Amino acid sequence: MEEKVIQTLSRQRDSGTIVELVENEAGFRFVVKRVQNLEAPIYRAIFQKETQALTRLKACENIVRIFRSDIQAAPDGRSEGIISMEYVQGRPLSQMLDVIPNASTRYNLVKQLTNAIQHAHRNSVIHRDINPSNILITDSFELKLIDFGIAKIRGMFQDGTTYQFATQNYSAPEVTVHSENATERSDIYSLGAVIYFLFTGEVPVTATEMPTAIQSAGGIDVKLKEVIDKTGYEMGTVTREPYEKKGLFSAFRHEK
Repeated sequence: MEEKVIQTLSRQRDSGTIVELVENEAGFRFVVKRVQNLEAPIYRAIFQKETQALTRLKACENIVRIFRSDIQAAPDGRSEGIISMEYVQGRPLSQMLDVIPNASTRYNLVKQLTNAIQHAHRNSVIHRDINPSNILITDSFELKLIDFGIAKIRGMFQDGTTYQFATQNYSAPEVTVHSENATERSDIYSLGAVIYFLFTGEVPVTATEMPTAIQSAGGIDVKLKEVIDKTGYEMGTVTREPYEKKGLFSAFRHEK
């Protein structure tokens, strides 16, 4: 069936990828991600990780669905990886803050993101780059987590070639040193950073800047304290009940 490119959505030189909106003869639209130059180990790793991660996670409604993947020859003779995925008619969270109507909608977005991360971890996938640009929001405020190109998959050989691509302001301290240090808790750190952005509208400081920022603020960040106070926490004792009722913490209990 003939396919035509409707729009080039992005070009990422650092990861060697082109993302296109494609339409087939039946009028069905989907997204094609082309990972170029698979002869280079770093780009082959990106293709393999995203393909394997999305295949494992296609049952989750809050993670972009994969349709198929393939390797073919590019016009320049080199190999390129093709990943066909669902077309999410939405915008990145980084562009949606001004149109989110209320705190209830924000809570719901957090719950959807938590669901995506929980599903990934249950299937041995660590995203490693959770940030507002990799979270798509539709006009009806449905959330989809995307871009698993630098994911860490338990049981899969990790070649250590993709550490430089993580987004610093949302990365846990151990990931800023090297992405192979990432664990499930690294994703939870990134979840917290996204929640901070979602409720304050400000990009969080990097993990290395955090101690200085807290010290200069005389303790906890003022805006973060406002968020905590509004959402039912009591400083020092941590009241979990309002969150447990919404199911936001059920996925991430760490028993001592």
